[in-house]
Amino acid sequence: MPICENVIITGLLFERICTDDNCPMLPAYTLPPEKRIDWAQNLSREQRQQIIDHYNDCIKKLDDNLLKMVPEEYLKLEAI
Repeated sequence: MPICENVIITGLLFERICTDDNCPMLPAYTLPPEKRIDWAQNLSREQRQQIIDHYNDCIKKLDDNLLKMVPEEYLKLEAI
């Protein structure tokens, strides 16, 4: 597994960014923090990929929502 995937999953173990009821990280959040690393180490390759894909979707939604809040004139300045 690439190092960035490991960093993302480890970070998500302790900082929840998603409120989706279908978040693949939900089982980890029911565990005490000291048990979450063990949970993550036992994930299959497919489960890890599902978490990374879900994380990327969450970040894209967040970016899209933030862009909607930025006035258009600021976006034009950034493009210059």
